[in-house]
Amino acid sequence: FLAHLANFDIMRGKNIRRDLEILIGCLEFDADRRGRIISLKEFEQYAERNISSYINISSAILNVGGALKPGLISISRAGFIMDCLFDLREDMALGYINIPAEEIEKYEIDISVLDSGEMQTWMRDKMESLRGEIFDTSPFKKLSPLARIIAATMAWRRRRKFKEIERNDYHVF
Repeated sequence: FLAHLANFDIMRGKNIRRDLEILIGCLEFDADRRGRIISLKEFEQYAERNISSYINISSAILNVGGALKPGLISISRAGFIMDCLFDLREDMALGYINIPAEEIEKYEIDISVLDSGEMQTWMRDKMESLRGEIFDTSPFKKLSPLARIIAATMAWRRRRKFKEIERNDYHVF
């Protein structure tokens, strides 16, 4: 897949090489962080690097203009966080602790007890911080039909996850 993207970049001159390198750096960070609790700054940098790179690469492939990217990055960030919340139990079992150290301390979370009241409170607060962005489809209005369909589908998946967590009373899946 990466070889095809690199070839696409060379053939079309889309300038996505740096974004591909950043994504590889994210994979390396994932390997290094396994089994350890990361800081809020590390988590935010990890999220930002993933999101910006994916948006830049997708935008290059779908010919989306730069002026539309900030709205797409915003909703993509909410989607990224939503995925982290939805996959929390599975990720924790694999050694990926997607709760920053500062939030573990603030909420007094025992990461070995995922069904605790403290975890529910943290989950509820995270979800509420995403509510406005996860249901905002205005960034899609000026996209081409194909880009709009892809973006709307991705957003729909995240909204479905949001509602499922909400129905489950903010328990970790």
